[in-house]
Amino acid sequence: METLTQTARTVVGPDEPLEGRSYEEGAALHWAYLAGIAQEQGVPVGAGELAAFPHDVDISAQIRARLTGVPSPG
Repeated sequence: METLTQTARTVVGPDEPLEGRSYEEGAALHWAYLAGIAQEQGVPVGAGELAAFPHDVDISAQIRARLTGVPSPG
């Protein structure tokens, strides 16, 4: 489960920074980009506010069942 959780967090960003930029700069660009998309959809959110939201990975019962071999209830 830990590997799946870490992979999910990695693939959703922020990506590795471009050459010559720090991780902080890359992360700022990532959140600014996502905030821009949200704003275009009418959601008034800033990059810093968006980055501060919790980013939890919720693994469904069906995925847990497939990984553990234990049938999910229901």
